[in-house]
Amino acid sequence: MRDRITRNNTLTPAALLAALAVVPALLVTAWLVAAFPLVWLNDFWPATAWPLFAVLSIVLLRFGLPPVLRASATLRVPWWVPAAVVAIAVGFMVFAAATHSEQVILARDNGSYAEIGYQLAHDGGLNKPIPAGAFGGSAGSMTYDSAAFYQVGGHLMPQFMTGWPTMVAAGWWVRGWTGELLMPALVGAAGLLAIAGLAARLVGPRWAPLAALVTALAFPVLKNSQTTFSETPALLLLLAAMYLLGELLVAADIDAAAMTRLRPWAFTAGLVLGVGELVRLDLVLDLALLMPVAAWMWATRHAGVGAWLSGALFGLGLGALDGRFLTWPYVVGNKASVKLAVAAFVVSSIVSFTMAAAVRRWGAPARIWRLVPAAGAAAVAAAGVALVVRPYVTTARGNPAGVAQYLASLQQLVGLPPDGTRTYGEQTLRWVSWYVGWPLLAAALFGAVTLTWRVLRGTERRWLPALPVYVVSAAIQMWRPSITPDHPYADRRLVVVILPGMVLLAVWTAATATRALARWVGARQRASARRSLLTPVVAATAAALAISVAFVVPAAAATAPVAAKRTEVGEVAASNAVCRSLTPARDTVVLLDGLWMATIRIQCHTPVAMLLNADETSLAKVSADIAASGRVPVIAASGKQTLTNDGYGESEVKYAVVTSTRQDAQEIVHRPTDTKPLPDIEYWYVRPRGR
Repeated sequence: MRDRITRNNTLTPAALLAALAVVPALLVTAWLVAAFPLVWLNDFWPATAWPLFAVLSIVLLRFGLPPVLRASATLRVPWWVPAAVVAIAVGFMVFAAATHSEQVILARDNGSYAEIGYQLAHDGGLNKPIPAGAFGGSAGSMTYDSAAFYQVGGHLMPQFMTGWPTMVAAGWWVRGWTGELLMPALVGAAGLLAIAGLAARLVGPRWAPLAALVTALAFPVLKNSQTTFSETPALLLLLAAMYLLGELLVAADIDAAAMTRLRPWAFTAGLVLGVGELVRLDLVLDLALLMPVAAWMWATRHAGVGAWLSGALFGLGLGALDGRFLTWPYVVGNKASVKLAVAAFVVSSIVSFTMAAAVRRWGAPARIWRLVPAAGAAAVAAAGVALVVRPYVTTARGNPAGVAQYLASLQQLVGLPPDGTRTYGEQTLRWVSWYVGWPLLAAALFGAVTLTWRVLRGTERRWLPALPVYVVSAAIQMWRPSITPDHPYADRRLVVVILPGMVLLAVWTAATATRALARWVGARQRASARRSLLTPVVAATAAALAISVAFVVPAAAATAPVAAKRTEVGEVAASNAVCRSLTPARDTVVLLDGLWMATIRIQCHTPVAMLLNADETSLAKVSADIAASGRVPVIAASGKQTLTNDGYGESEVKYAVVTSTRQDAQEIVHRPTDTKPLPDIEYWYVRPRGR
């Protein structure tokens, strides 16, 4: 058995599939660990980031990859499997890149990530000083923050965690806006490689292409790979982390002595998981759910658990530093969910390791433990039934005031009665069914119940880390999605945990059913002692094809109407036009609304602020104060009438942008089947000289 971990490997299909599953995540981990301290020190530049990334990549690949390749020698993988997986991933990447969004004007989170990444690429840090001096005596009457940027003292701090914007910034360094906006397609394709590798280990190599294909066809995954949402790197890191933890757990079973020499691998496996906190704030909840697994490994004296925990906590610590010092207003804005997740982590850790210490000392009570598998399976079944019946028995409510007002306006747009208190959280299972179909969901529920029973009985060991995340965490997120419920925006919540979990569980059910059918056909043949055209191979192949069709067709049918419909096309050109109308060395911009605030500040590198409740008197004063400071005032708005209403003549008002584009559908109770117009992207301005 020891030879499985220690012997050298040649490039086999199994080794290639394993490398495809973990190498992208190891490289992303190296980048995040390298980039975060540089951003904190305001020294995030190509000359500092690339060399540090190269060194860390070599280290993580050196410690994280060889044990995975050696363990892959136990798999029998035909060459067509990695070839099919690569074809799916490359095709997905090319399509997502060709249909990518251009949302760079701040309207929703994807535009925010694009702007924050642009700032990092050009400024080397995140904390941007407020340009109060450019407004002279009117500085105190101006508003400097904007969507996705908070004013904290004399600086502006971004929303969201730092990790993904640093990757977006790296895309800019490579190829400007094109590199930045295509980064999601690259990372999304890497996520498909990761789910294929994980499916190969959890289900079987021949089922890896189906897992990758269904995931690729699920529209939320495609949509998040077409625009700069943060779900794609979170998806990649979590899948690879589950792969590595499963390998670590099984490797320790095989040879504990060998594992003691591979503690750096265990640390790396934990780091891939923990560093995800730099990408998404709620990673700590998934880590909380894995504490019972870590405690069980410790109780049963699995080698490497201490190193794995150290790596996970180190990555989590980087995320905590990010939240405390670089994105603190964002953490405060989500303090309720953050407190809940942190409390869950603390309680889970204390309870799990206390129980583990008792088991290590006195052993597990056999009489009680015999009840655990059935109880766990029953709990999962009950949760699944509750999610199915929930829309018929309850209406979820609880939106805060700001979201309630926005939701009420969306409801009116789609012809629903305005009720901003609704969260539509009871509908989440229907959301999933839109994109993968009820057959897959039924198979996933069967898989979740059966695997829970098997894992708690001590079999299906590799599923032990994946089940808490892809069953418990998925159920929690479906019960309380905590997102503005318009689609496809809200479908972001399905991408990281829910959809990949459903796919993996359903594919496991498909494989189990297919193998059972093959065994039954074989037994019938042996019993009858007759030759038959229906051999076990034929039966298994036919069943696999039928199940694959049942999984693939609903996903493809849901995605086809909207897959190629690009959104926010033209916003890059519009932003460039606004910047061409300005001279950063001399101009100071006063906005009368907030649409172009981040664009002018970050992309145009021009001092900008917004004047609330503007009138002719206040505009005359601020213009005079800017002129007195030695700069040229520019009064601007996203509509011509706003300026003329404040006393500026038709001949004075000029425009830099008047255009329109398409945006996401913003459906609430239906699956999106189209995009909708986004008119009135305009930038009008006045240079009030002599006023």
